[in-house]
Amino acid sequence: MKLIVLNITPNDSIKVTNYLRKTPVYFIKIASIGGVISNGSYTYLIKVSDELLDEVIKNTTSICKTRKVKINSINNVEMGMFHNISTTQKEGGASIFVVDLEQFIKV
Repeated sequence: MKLIVLNITPNDSIKVTNYLRKTPVYFIKIASIGGVISNGSYTYLIKVSDELLDEVIKNTTSICKTRKVKINSINNVEMGMFHNISTTQKEGGASIFVVDLEQFIKV
């Protein structure tokens, strides 16, 4: 039995939650701030059997791939003129920790 600690962006959390609900695992979803993803993020604590470990990691990483998104920002220029500037920014990705879980108790 393993414990997966998964930290992801809010944009990926709905898909990950839907996937985990269909999988025979026990999980807790916690809203978190800071760390690897400095904006708001979600941390999942996932209890998984040794047999399902690789499958769960594979599927969650395929959902949480890093991708580039366009961000529109407005630059203020002299005399009331504004310029729209598009930049690309990385989004998504995940931090995954896997540790042995000696005991799981649900009351």
